[in-house]
Amino acid sequence: MKKMDSVKILNARVLNGSLDEMMEISDEAIKSREQIFGTGINLNQLYLMQNNHSFAKAIENAVLCPPDGTPIMWIANWMGKPLKQKVVGPRVTLALCELAARMHYKVFVLGGKDGSAEKALDNIKNMYGDFESEYYCPPFGFEKDEQETAKIVKLLSDSEADILLMALSAPKQEIFVEKYRREFGIPVIFGAGIAIDYYAGRIKQAPEWINKGGMEWLYRMVQEPKRLFERYIVHDLPTLMSMRKWAKQYKKGEITE
Repeated sequence: MKKMDSVKILNARVLNGSLDEMMEISDEAIKSREQIFGTGINLNQLYLMQNNHSFAKAIENAVLCPPDGTPIMWIANWMGKPLKQKVVGPRVTLALCELAARMHYKVFVLGGKDGSAEKALDNIKNMYGDFESEYYCPPFGFEKDEQETAKIVKLLSDSEADILLMALSAPKQEIFVEKYRREFGIPVIFGAGIAIDYYAGRIKQAPEWINKGGMEWLYRMVQEPKRLFERYIVHDLPTLMSMRKWAKQYKKGEITE
Protein backbone atom coordinates (compact mmCIF):
# COMPACT_ATOMS: atom_id res chain seq x y z
CA MET A 1 0.00 0.00 0.00
CA LYS A 2 1.19 3.50 -0.81
CA LYS A 3 2.41 5.40 2.23
CA MET A 4 2.07 9.12 2.77
CA ASP A 5 4.66 11.35 4.35
CA SER A 6 3.93 12.26 7.95
CA VAL A 7 5.20 14.42 10.79
CA LYS A 8 5.16 12.81 14.23
CA ILE A 9 3.69 15.10 16.87
CA LEU A 10 3.69 13.32 20.23
CA ASN A 11 2.08 9.92 19.51
CA ALA A 12 0.41 11.01 16.27
CA ARG A 13 1.77 10.48 12.79
CA VAL A 14 0.14 13.53 11.22
CA LEU A 15 -0.24 13.06 7.49
CA ASN A 16 1.63 15.50 5.28
CA GLY A 17 -0.26 15.30 2.02
CA SER A 18 -3.49 15.99 0.21
CA LEU A 19 -7.04 14.78 0.64
CA ASP A 20 -6.77 13.01 -2.73
CA GLU A 21 -3.80 11.01 -1.45
CA MET A 22 -5.80 10.01 1.62
CA MET A 23 -8.59 8.74 -0.61
CA GLU A 24 -6.08 6.76 -2.71
CA ILE A 25 -4.82 5.05 0.45
CA SER A 26 -8.39 4.39 1.61
CA ASP A 27 -9.39 2.91 -1.74
CA GLU A 28 -6.33 0.64 -1.72
CA ALA A 29 -7.15 -0.53 1.81
CA ILE A 30 -10.71 -1.44 0.85
CA LYS A 31 -9.61 -3.33 -2.25
CA SER A 32 -6.92 -5.25 -0.35
CA ARG A 33 -9.06 -5.58 2.82
CA GLU A 34 -6.12 -4.20 4.79
CA GLN A 35 -7.40 -2.30 7.80
CA ILE A 36 -6.43 1.32 8.44
CA PHE A 37 -7.90 3.77 10.90
CA GLY A 38 -7.41 7.26 12.21
CA THR A 39 -8.91 10.58 13.19
CA GLY A 40 -8.25 14.26 12.60
CA ILE A 41 -5.51 15.57 14.90
CA ASN A 42 -6.24 18.84 16.66
CA LEU A 43 -5.34 20.46 19.98
CA ASN A 44 -7.89 18.42 21.87
CA GLN A 45 -6.27 15.21 20.62
CA LEU A 46 -2.85 16.47 21.73
CA TYR A 47 -4.28 17.25 25.17
CA LEU A 48 -5.82 13.77 25.40
CA MET A 49 -2.60 12.08 24.29
CA GLN A 50 -0.87 13.56 27.31
CA ASN A 51 -3.65 12.73 29.77
CA ASN A 52 -5.21 9.45 28.60
CA HIS A 53 -2.94 6.43 28.13
CA SER A 54 -5.54 4.36 26.25
CA PHE A 55 -6.17 7.18 23.81
CA ALA A 56 -2.44 7.76 23.28
CA LYS A 57 -1.96 4.06 22.51
CA ALA A 58 -4.80 4.10 19.99
CA ILE A 59 -3.37 7.14 18.20
CA GLU A 60 0.08 5.56 18.15
CA ASN A 61 -1.38 2.76 16.01
CA ALA A 62 -3.40 5.06 13.72
CA VAL A 63 -2.28 5.89 10.18
CA LEU A 64 -5.13 8.01 8.81
CA CYS A 65 -4.49 11.18 10.84
CA PRO A 66 -4.82 14.47 8.93
CA PRO A 67 -3.93 17.86 10.47
CA ASP A 68 -7.38 18.98 11.63
CA GLY A 69 -6.86 22.57 12.62
CA THR A 70 -4.62 25.57 12.06
CA PRO A 71 -2.80 25.13 15.42
CA ILE A 72 -1.47 21.77 14.19
CA MET A 73 -0.01 23.59 11.19
CA TRP A 74 1.62 26.10 13.57
CA ILE A 75 3.13 23.33 15.71
CA ALA A 76 4.63 21.60 12.67
CA ASN A 77 6.12 24.92 11.56
CA TRP A 78 7.61 25.48 15.03
CA MET A 79 9.17 22.02 14.75
CA GLY A 80 10.78 22.97 11.46
CA LYS A 81 8.64 20.38 9.65
CA PRO A 82 5.91 22.34 7.88
CA LEU A 83 2.85 20.47 6.68
CA LYS A 84 1.66 20.97 3.11
CA GLN A 85 -1.97 21.67 3.93
CA LYS A 86 -4.67 21.47 6.57
CA VAL A 87 -7.16 18.65 5.95
CA VAL A 88 -10.06 18.98 8.37
CA GLY A 89 -11.89 15.90 9.64
CA PRO A 90 -15.33 16.84 8.26
CA ARG A 91 -13.86 17.16 4.77
CA VAL A 92 -12.30 13.68 5.10
CA THR A 93 -15.67 12.33 6.20
CA LEU A 94 -17.34 13.85 3.15
CA ALA A 95 -14.61 12.58 0.82
CA LEU A 96 -14.97 9.03 2.16
CA CYS A 97 -18.69 9.15 1.40
CA GLU A 98 -17.93 10.52 -2.06
CA LEU A 99 -15.53 7.59 -2.56
CA ALA A 100 -18.29 5.20 -1.45
CA ALA A 101 -20.72 6.66 -3.99
CA ARG A 102 -18.16 6.50 -6.80
CA MET A 103 -16.83 3.01 -6.06
CA HIS A 104 -20.06 1.45 -4.73
CA TYR A 105 -18.71 0.92 -1.21
CA LYS A 106 -20.81 0.53 1.92
CA VAL A 107 -20.62 3.04 4.78
CA PHE A 108 -21.56 2.41 8.41
CA VAL A 109 -22.04 5.42 10.71
CA LEU A 110 -21.77 4.70 14.43
CA GLY A 111 -22.91 7.48 16.75
CA GLY A 112 -24.16 11.03 16.33
CA LYS A 113 -27.18 12.57 17.95
CA ASP A 114 -30.52 10.79 17.47
CA GLY A 115 -31.49 11.14 13.82
CA SER A 116 -28.24 12.82 12.78
CA ALA A 117 -26.70 9.84 10.98
CA GLU A 118 -29.79 9.20 8.85
CA LYS A 119 -30.16 12.89 7.97
CA ALA A 120 -26.45 13.35 7.25
CA LEU A 121 -26.37 10.30 4.98
CA ASP A 122 -29.44 11.52 3.09
CA ASN A 123 -27.89 14.97 2.59
CA ILE A 124 -24.56 13.54 1.44
CA LYS A 125 -26.26 11.15 -0.99
CA ASN A 126 -28.11 14.11 -2.48
CA MET A 127 -24.69 15.66 -3.14
CA TYR A 128 -22.78 12.67 -4.53
CA GLY A 129 -25.27 9.97 -5.44
CA ASP A 130 -26.52 6.90 -3.65
CA PHE A 131 -24.40 4.33 -1.83
CA GLU A 132 -25.19 1.48 0.53
CA SER A 133 -25.23 2.58 4.15
CA GLU A 134 -26.17 1.57 7.65
CA TYR A 135 -26.14 3.42 10.96
CA TYR A 136 -26.62 2.93 14.67
CA CYS A 137 -26.73 5.44 17.52
CA PRO A 138 -25.75 3.64 20.74
CA PRO A 139 -27.13 4.75 24.10
CA PHE A 140 -25.05 7.01 26.33
CA GLY A 141 -22.56 5.03 28.37
CA PHE A 142 -22.68 2.01 26.06
CA GLU A 143 -18.94 1.44 26.49
CA LYS A 144 -19.59 0.42 30.12
CA ASP A 145 -22.27 -2.09 29.11
CA GLU A 146 -20.79 -5.42 27.96
CA GLN A 147 -24.01 -6.58 26.29
CA GLU A 148 -24.45 -3.35 24.35
CA THR A 149 -20.80 -3.34 23.31
CA ALA A 150 -21.05 -6.94 22.11
CA LYS A 151 -24.19 -6.01 20.17
CA ILE A 152 -22.37 -3.14 18.44
CA VAL A 153 -19.35 -5.26 17.55
CA LYS A 154 -21.66 -7.88 16.02
CA LEU A 155 -23.57 -5.20 14.09
CA LEU A 156 -20.33 -3.93 12.62
CA SER A 157 -19.02 -7.41 11.86
CA ASP A 158 -22.28 -8.46 10.16
CA SER A 159 -22.57 -5.20 8.20
CA GLU A 160 -19.80 -6.08 5.71
CA ALA A 161 -19.15 -2.36 5.48
CA ASP A 162 -16.11 -0.97 3.71
CA ILE A 163 -15.96 2.31 5.62
CA LEU A 164 -16.82 2.96 9.27
CA LEU A 165 -17.40 6.55 10.36
CA MET A 166 -17.20 6.93 14.13
CA ALA A 167 -19.27 9.80 15.52
CA LEU A 168 -18.84 9.12 19.24
CA SER A 169 -16.35 11.93 20.03
CA ALA A 170 -12.82 11.60 21.36
CA PRO A 171 -11.46 9.73 23.24
CA LYS A 172 -14.35 7.24 23.29
CA GLN A 173 -14.36 6.48 19.56
CA GLU A 174 -10.61 5.93 19.26
CA ILE A 175 -10.41 3.70 22.34
CA PHE A 176 -13.37 1.64 21.10
CA VAL A 177 -11.77 1.18 17.68
CA GLU A 178 -8.39 0.17 19.09
CA LYS A 179 -10.03 -2.42 21.34
CA TYR A 180 -12.46 -4.02 18.87
CA ARG A 181 -11.43 -3.21 15.29
CA ARG A 182 -9.83 -6.63 14.71
CA GLU A 183 -13.13 -8.29 15.60
CA PHE A 184 -15.28 -6.42 13.10
CA GLY A 185 -12.61 -6.12 10.41
CA ILE A 186 -13.91 -3.08 8.49
CA PRO A 187 -11.04 -1.86 6.23
CA VAL A 188 -11.28 1.92 6.64
CA ILE A 189 -12.22 3.46 9.99
CA PHE A 190 -12.25 7.20 10.58
CA GLY A 191 -13.21 9.26 13.62
CA ALA A 192 -15.79 11.57 12.08
CA GLY A 193 -16.71 13.21 15.39
CA ILE A 194 -18.86 16.31 14.92
CA ALA A 195 -18.94 15.95 11.10
CA ILE A 196 -22.12 13.89 11.15
CA ASP A 197 -23.97 16.67 12.99
CA TYR A 198 -22.53 19.18 10.50
CA TYR A 199 -23.91 17.32 7.50
CA ALA A 200 -27.20 16.68 9.25
CA GLY A 201 -27.53 20.47 9.48
CA ARG A 202 -27.65 20.52 13.28
CA ILE A 203 -24.41 22.48 13.75
CA LYS A 204 -23.13 25.18 11.41
CA GLN A 205 -19.63 24.91 9.96
CA ALA A 206 -17.39 27.94 10.16
CA PRO A 207 -17.05 29.99 6.96
CA GLU A 208 -13.83 29.47 5.02
CA TRP A 209 -12.40 32.87 5.98
CA ILE A 210 -12.72 31.93 9.66
CA ASN A 211 -11.07 28.54 9.03
CA LYS A 212 -8.15 30.18 7.25
CA GLY A 213 -7.60 32.48 10.22
CA GLY A 214 -7.49 29.55 12.63
CA MET A 215 -10.56 30.74 14.52
CA GLU A 216 -12.92 27.87 13.80
CA TRP A 217 -12.74 26.90 17.50
CA LEU A 218 -14.25 30.25 18.50
CA TYR A 219 -17.05 29.87 15.96
CA ARG A 220 -17.92 26.47 17.43
CA MET A 221 -17.68 27.67 21.02
CA VAL A 222 -20.17 30.46 20.34
CA GLN A 223 -22.64 27.79 19.20
CA GLU A 224 -22.03 25.45 22.17
CA PRO A 225 -20.47 27.57 24.95
CA LYS A 226 -21.37 25.32 27.90
CA ARG A 227 -20.01 22.18 26.30
CA LEU A 228 -16.90 23.63 24.67
CA PHE A 229 -15.61 26.31 27.06
CA GLU A 230 -13.66 23.85 29.20
CA ARG A 231 -12.24 22.06 26.16
CA TYR A 232 -11.07 25.15 24.29
CA ILE A 233 -10.15 27.54 27.09
CA VAL A 234 -9.19 25.32 30.01
CA HIS A 235 -7.49 22.52 28.03
CA ASP A 236 -6.62 23.56 24.48
CA LEU A 237 -5.06 26.99 25.03
CA PRO A 238 -2.58 25.74 27.67
CA THR A 239 -1.87 22.76 25.40
CA LEU A 240 -1.00 25.11 22.56
CA MET A 241 1.43 27.01 24.79
CA SER A 242 3.10 23.84 26.04
CA MET A 243 3.32 22.46 22.49
CA ARG A 244 5.01 25.65 21.33
CA LYS A 245 7.73 25.06 23.91
CA TRP A 246 7.92 21.35 23.00
CA ALA A 247 8.19 22.11 19.27
CA LYS A 248 11.01 24.61 19.79
CA GLN A 249 12.90 22.07 21.90
CA TYR A 250 12.35 19.51 19.17
CA LYS A 251 13.70 21.87 16.53
CA LYS A 252 16.83 22.46 18.63
CA GLY A 253 17.33 18.71 18.94
CA GLU A 254 16.74 18.74 22.69
CA ILE A 255 14.00 16.11 22.31
CA THR A 256 13.34 13.48 19.66
CA GLU A 257 10.27 11.72 18.32
